[in-house]
Amino acid sequence: MRIVAIVAAGGRGTRLGAGVPKQLLTIGGESILRRSVRLFAEHPRIDEVVVVLPPDLAGDVPADLDLPGKPVRVVAGGARRQDSVRHGFDAVRGRADIVVIHDAARPFASAGLISRTIDAALESGAALAALAASDTVKLTSGAPGAEPFVVERTVPRERVFLIAAIGAYLFPFTAVDYIDRYLLFVLPFLFVLWAQTWPASRSAPVALRRGAAMVWILACVGLGAAATHDYFAWNRARWDAIRLAESLGATPDTLDGGFEYNGFHRFERKPRDETAGKSPWWVKDDQYIVAFVPVPGYEEVGTFPVRRWLPRTPPVVRLLRRR
Repeated sequence: MRIVAIVAAGGRGTRLGAGVPKQLLTIGGESILRRSVRLFAEHPRIDEVVVVLPPDLAGDVPADLDLPGKPVRVVAGGARRQDSVRHGFDAVRGRADIVVIHDAARPFASAGLISRTIDAALESGAALAALAASDTVKLTSGAPGAEPFVVERTVPRERVFLIAAIGAYLFPFTAVDYIDRYLLFVLPFLFVLWAQTWPASRSAPVALRRGAAMVWILACVGLGAAATHDYFAWNRARWDAIRLAESLGATPDTLDGGFEYNGFHRFERKPRDETAGKSPWWVKDDQYIVAFVPVPGYEEVGTFPVRRWLPRTPPVVRLLRRR
C-alpha cells in the first residue's frame, strides 16, 4: 500500500501581516514549512511527500526542502485552498492508495497522530484529526457585519469538534471531483442511505420517490460509464508515454510510470525491494516521470491527449525528464 502526504503551503498568510508567507517564517532556526514537511519525510509509513507552494515559489524551491530519505515533490498551488489541494491530488492521481493532507502552517503534529489518522482512514474510508471544543459555542443569525447580527442559540459543545490539520482519505473516496473506478460501487448505496433518511413527516408521494430513484440510478449508470471510459482513456495515454520513455532508454529503475508499470516489474521480474519506509515499487532514480501536471526540475518530453468524457479528467498525460 502506497501512502502519499500532501502538505498544503499555497497560502500567503496575509492575516498574519508578516510580509512573507507564514510557512516561510522560522521557529528555532527552522522554517515552519520545513518542520511540517519533515514530519512526513521522516514518518516510516509515508512513501512520498508532495508540497503545494504558491506559483511564484514553486519555480524556485526553497533549499531547506532538500530532505533525505523520501521523495519530496513540489507543485504549484491555486487561488484558493481547495484549488491547491486539488493540484496536489492531480500530482498523485493513480499513484496512491491513501492520501494524507496537512496544513503547512501547523508544524507540531506528532508521528503518532499521523499514524492514528492513517489507521482510522483504513478502517472507515476517510478520517480527520479533531479536538473536542472546550469553549462555549454560539450560533448567530448571520456573518459579522450583517444586520441583524444576533445570537440565535447555544450549540452543545459536546457535539462540536475543531478540525486539526491532518486528514487521511482512501484516495478514491476523496470527492467526486477525483472520480475513480472504486467509487462506482459506492454510488448506488448513497441512494439507499438517502431513501432511509428521508424525513417521515415530509414523505413524498410514491411516484415522486420512484422517479427520483430512477433518475439517481440512471445518473449512477451514466457516471459509471463515463468514469470507466476515462479511466481507460488516461491509462492508454499513460502507456503511450511509457512506450516513448522506454524508446528513450528508460527502465523500471529510472521511470516512475505508476503502480501497474513499476509494481509489475518489481514483483514479477526481480526480487521484492524491502527498502525500509518505502513501497515495494518506488523508483529511487526517477529520471523520467509520467504525470498529469508539470513538475519542477523536469522538462516535458512528450504530451499525450486523453480522450475524456468527464471535465474533471485530466486532458493530457505528460512524459517528463529530469533536467
